[in-house]
Amino acid sequence: MIVIHDYNFIHPIIVHNVSPFVISLLEKAIHRGAVLLHGDLKRSNLLERAGILHVIDPKLCTGIVEMDIGKLLLRELLTTVDQEQTELVKSSSRFLQRYSGNRKLDTEELEVTSIVLGLIELQHLLRDPPRQGIDMLGDEMPRLYRRKNLVSHLCNEVLRDGKTLRIKDISQLIEG
Repeated sequence: MIVIHDYNFIHPIIVHNVSPFVISLLEKAIHRGAVLLHGDLKRSNLLERAGILHVIDPKLCTGIVEMDIGKLLLRELLTTVDQEQTELVKSSSRFLQRYSGNRKLDTEELEVTSIVLGLIELQHLLRDPPRQGIDMLGDEMPRLYRRKNLVSHLCNEVLRDGKTLRIKDISQLIEG
């Protein structure tokens, strides 16, 4: 069982029947220790100026970095227009390689764990709305609802069956 306390939701996110593989990935990430997180990573909190991406409007909290990365990564993969999908996959992969290299983390583990946590959060978001009055995603929400069945399918494959998903795998499923 996985329990995630996310301040955006009234009740904790609880997931049962999780594969041992997924549990081992999450335990490894938790063992590294909590870090300061943005807490509200979404497209509207990213500002590009002179080719440099700035993250703005934090709702600071602590946790494992895969929570922040996973939320943004999955939301972007599932809501980006087809023409931009290839570039998004490349830029996301480059980001994960740089980030993991700077922190001496295994890139594949960081990617897979981020995707797992992103799927968990999105599935919960699409099933149980967040606290009243919170704008979780703004204009991205309708696009995510159109992908609700895909999110549910991927959650089952990853959480229960222990399937390893990478960015390119999700992109292929979205395109196909």
